[in-house]
Amino acid sequence: MESTKYYLNKSSIQFPILLPTTKPDPKRKLRLELNLSSKSITSLKTPQTSYPDQSATPKASLFKDNKLKPTSKLMPYKSQIKPISIKPIDKTEILKFPISSEELTSAWPNLEDWVISELKAYNQIHYFYKASKYAPKDFDDEKGEYKIQLGDDILYRYEILEIIGKGSFGQVIKVQDHMKKKPVALKIIKNRQRYTEQAHIEIELLKLLKEMDPECKYNIIHLEDNFTFRGHVMITFELLGLNLYELLKRNSFRGLSIALIKRISYQILQSLSLLTKNYIIHCDLKPENILLSDANLMSVKLIDFGSSCYANQRVYTYIQSRFYRAPEVILGIPYTSAIDIWSFGCILVELYTGIPIFPAQSEENLIEIIQEVIGIPPPGFLAQGSRSCIFFKKDSDDKAKVEKSKRKTPGSRSIRHILKGADDDFIQLIEGCLMWEPKSRITAVNALRSTWFHENSEGNIKTTARRCKISIEDITKHTPQLQKFIAHRTNTLK
Repeated sequence: MESTKYYLNKSSIQFPILLPTTKPDPKRKLRLELNLSSKSITSLKTPQTSYPDQSATPKASLFKDNKLKPTSKLMPYKSQIKPISIKPIDKTEILKFPISSEELTSAWPNLEDWVISELKAYNQIHYFYKASKYAPKDFDDEKGEYKIQLGDDILYRYEILEIIGKGSFGQVIKVQDHMKKKPVALKIIKNRQRYTEQAHIEIELLKLLKEMDPECKYNIIHLEDNFTFRGHVMITFELLGLNLYELLKRNSFRGLSIALIKRISYQILQSLSLLTKNYIIHCDLKPENILLSDANLMSVKLIDFGSSCYANQRVYTYIQSRFYRAPEVILGIPYTSAIDIWSFGCILVELYTGIPIFPAQSEENLIEIIQEVIGIPPPGFLAQGSRSCIFFKKDSDDKAKVEKSKRKTPGSRSIRHILKGADDDFIQLIEGCLMWEPKSRITAVNALRSTWFHENSEGNIKTTARRCKISIEDITKHTPQLQKFIAHRTNTLK
């Protein structure tokens, strides 16, 4: 077979054309040659371009009809396609919990050594977060507080959601229990020996109270679990609602209705009656430690037994928040469960008026305000106090003690005047709580029998209009620190 030869000359270029294998159509004339002469090249028309601005292309000089000068600057081109951001894959989303510690470490080979060592102590892992957030054994700050990081894991079971509150004991956070699939409150005690010892007492008391009240009829919060994690004692509780201080704040510190005060106070007295029956002193009764257990304001629960003790095993002498501190605690007299009744009386007044009855700046100021309301303390009562000489001085006959400061006239502002418009049974109940002598105060059991809780419906209707009889001047006349109290309450309570 003879090979095909191609010739290239100046006049034309011939290209072989592949013929179709099908039979040619006689009506269709195939063009077997394409002659491109030099003249045909120059006679070709300039091809149409899609560039709106020909200066934006480097080939603009090829087009002779273009009068625009080419530019070396290229205009940026904005793509209409949005870039897709690819989220890094979280390995915890791929893993199915619960899993064993061995499965977790094999699925995540880059874990720090201290994390792997810690994981070996757990049979099942219910939740796991990023491991590279701590240096080894660097879990606490300089005050012994546990370093809280949202999303972090506690006991490889609880996921930290938010911080609920803080105190001298430590912190309370809201966590998700990934084993029981529900949110709970978790109390983290400071990593200090004093607070750790007190936490064990709190756990012992809570276990006893739960055993004595398994159905929670006495409105005391139940302990769910306790453990030690990274040197911190931790306790879990059911998640509750607002505390009474936050409730008053939302009501613009105007006080609550009589019906709501009656319901709340009756439940608190039930809690105190159970504590007294078991010889337990709460030691820190205040609105912040009484929480709503539902959104309908139907029930409350008493919380925070971090300062509590048995009546025959008093641990501390400096107890109770200042606004609710009983006189015997201030004067250094051995205290009993009657200090909780004193605090209860202070809370009743605050629920009614919206503000504390004794908003003192110091203990000396507190003694003065108490005298202003309930008069001078009995000399025999003062004689029992190891700190009475700090606030009082003896008279010339060395027989009795009188007030040290006369800046406030004792007995010039009675409870009846403060609660102007309230019914007598309510006033008598509070007067029975706020008495100098602990033995003279009403007990929780007797308070539950008060006629104020069992009065007829006509009496209830009569007392609902009490606010119109109380002026702002009456409430704020003797509370010059009210604004400071609202703004800095947490700092001034202790």
